Amino acid sequence: TTILSIGLITIAVVSAFWANETLRCGYIFCTIDSVAPEVPNLRPEAIIGWKTDLGIASIIASLSLMVARVASSFLFVSGRGGVSSTRITLTPSMYYWACAIIVPILSAFYFYLSATIPNSWEYHSAPRLAAYLSQVMNTVENCPYEAGEGYCPEVGWAWFTTNQWQASSAVVLKIFPGNLFFFGYLMIVGTLGIVAHQIQWSRKALQRRIVPPAFANIWCLKYALRFTVGDAIIAFLTAAMLFLFSSYWIQSHNFNGNWSPAGNLISPSERWARALGQIAVVILSLLLFPASRTSILHHAFGTHWEAFLWTHRVLGTLMLLTTIGHMTAWYVRFNEVGLFPSDIFKIPMTLPSTADNWTVPLVSLTSWFLLLSVGIGALPVVRRRFFEAFYYLHILAAYSTIPAVLWHAAAGFEFMLPGLTIWFIDRAIRFFRSGTPSTVIDITVFTNCASGAKGSAYIDPETDGRDVLEIRFRPSMGMTVHPGQYVFLNVPQISILEWHPYTVSTTGTSSDYLTVHMKGMGVGTWSDRVIQHCRNIQHAPTGLVHSSSQYDELNKLFQLNVDGPYGSPIYYNDYDQVLLIAGGIGITPCASILTGLRAAQHKDRDASGAREGGDSLYDINRNSYSPNAPLISGGNRKCKVRRVVLKWSVRCLAEVDALGSALACSEADLPMNGGGGMRARQSDTFEQRCTIHATRGLFLDPPAGFDVQQGRPNYDVIIQQELLKGDYLPSNTLVFVCGPSAMMDDAVRAATAARCHVHNEVFEL
Repeated sequence: TTILSIGLITIAVVSAFWANETLRCGYIFCTIDSVAPEVPNLRPEAIIGWKTDLGIASIIASLSLMVARVASSFLFVSGRGGVSSTRITLTPSMYYWACAIIVPILSAFYFYLSATIPNSWEYHSAPRLAAYLSQVMNTVENCPYEAGEGYCPEVGWAWFTTNQWQASSAVVLKIFPGNLFFFGYLMIVGTLGIVAHQIQWSRKALQRRIVPPAFANIWCLKYALRFTVGDAIIAFLTAAMLFLFSSYWIQSHNFNGNWSPAGNLISPSERWARALGQIAVVILSLLLFPASRTSILHHAFGTHWEAFLWTHRVLGTLMLLTTIGHMTAWYVRFNEVGLFPSDIFKIPMTLPSTADNWTVPLVSLTSWFLLLSVGIGALPVVRRRFFEAFYYLHILAAYSTIPAVLWHAAAGFEFMLPGLTIWFIDRAIRFFRSGTPSTVIDITVFTNCASGAKGSAYIDPETDGRDVLEIRFRPSMGMTVHPGQYVFLNVPQISILEWHPYTVSTTGTSSDYLTVHMKGMGVGTWSDRVIQHCRNIQHAPTGLVHSSSQYDELNKLFQLNVDGPYGSPIYYNDYDQVLLIAGGIGITPCASILTGLRAAQHKDRDASGAREGGDSLYDINRNSYSPNAPLISGGNRKCKVRRVVLKWSVRCLAEVDALGSALACSEADLPMNGGGGMRARQSDTFEQRCTIHATRGLFLDPPAGFDVQQGRPNYDVIIQQELLKGDYLPSNTLVFVCGPSAMMDDAVRAATAARCHVHNEVFEL
């Protein structure tokens, strides 16, 4: 931390020296009244502009990292055993108000930048900034369209034209159509998302599947069931913005002022090359939004990073296609004038329209690297088999391409700023959060199905059940965890590069640790190597609980880095009934949700507003867990959920041994209600039912509080039965699904057909 702080301060000082002239006049506030005019050929204004932008960017980055470091020290305070605890609990409402304030301000600020500063760093010296700010653009109506007589931003037949607002003789705002479309889109999407997510009926409507219930059972629509109404609206608005943006650059823009009524001085191939370059830049900015794991936008909109990765893939594919089109069109242009391929890597270039653009060789190299590493690496067969190689090549390609694009593309920085802001904040938060190891307090390995662990059941030994590892840990920094959220885990003894997502399944009864469960995914996989490493530490085939005196030794042998939590909380208070459907180790988010809702009911029943010795730290008012905070009621808001049903399909006893006791379904927790059929636990108006579906074997002695049914569940029948038994409306029922893809698709289809609200987890990165 000390070395990093020194480095950041050094960068900030050097950068301030480089940008001192522009900083003195305030960069965007440099006017002709405060800056001496440029003297032609007196000094290298272009180099000064480059140093200015690099310096200001370095100052902003350095200050942002230092603020993040100070904020982490303020938000978290050293607690028991040297573990940090939360000084301030960040609730969903805090994220909402932060987003409601920040998003409009940043969108307006970036739009103002695009209207007041030149679109190329060559003109970002103080005299040139001031001259541009006072410049009045020619319009289609008054443009002479003759070389040397002023720049006209649009051609004579343009569909869209630039508007201007002259505040004074020194300040003229230029509202370019492309900028208006892009920043207007960000403002509209941001405002609609924030407002809609805070209204219950609109929030529930946006989470509906796009396939109507009457068509949910049509086989050819099964993939469409994965998308919600909110997904469709964002996709429509994005497509509309890209259409308008593309139309302007392809049809209306006058590139380099090369058009005149006497003749079009720019060839069709060059027009398409330049237009596709601008489109590629704006798509590159958009795909940074879903790539950011830690974003207040996800919290404000109620979206999930992992669920929105499909938009990153779609936008990434479009960006690669437009980049290929941009390069191909330029190659066609070079060939038309007999300069292909000699001019591609030539400095300076021979083609008159690009003779002074010596960034072309740089961006050509980075683009080819991007196409090969990302285009081939992102193919499912490559990505799933060699994910770490794909991921780090992906990051390397981004780190090389983004600076090259900012250097190369005119107006590139204007469109890249919003996406880069979200992405940079995300990387800073993750850097500080995952840099310090957490304290592991216990590891337990539950053996596979064939071993018949604990003697409580028998499952066919031919099943390919795998071991389950339970890890209890105290986060290095205070962590507020919502039911169903997950964290990324890294074990340096296994690999310093691999991070894998696991749901936080439970919190400890002593309020000082979190628990995750890891299932082995086959011989040689990362999870299998972690489990085998824990076996070697334990020197025993089954679990061994470590005492507090062994913590130091355990953490030397098993170091755990944690990044998270991720996944936006679900508003369970929108529903009367919650149906949890889990398959295998997919029980982990269901465990935290069930435990959390049950704890909220206990809290509501407690007249004092607090309950000591609780088995969870879920607070329905704050919608969160916290491993270092007491369960405090606060407020008058009651938990609306009155019935929770769990349907868990398993074929491996290790999963039941690891998580069965954590689900709070035992008779000791809540009194039994009646006999026959399935067992119901009911307390006042709250009811919970827990059923295990043994898909490949016979449970002779089910875990306490569970009923057992044989064979695979029929989700159509189950959902209809639970709606009738609970006597709740489908519109007030949430079906939460987590498990294998085929099982989730079936459950989502059945829930949609029954007109229930449905949420399914996504872990296929």
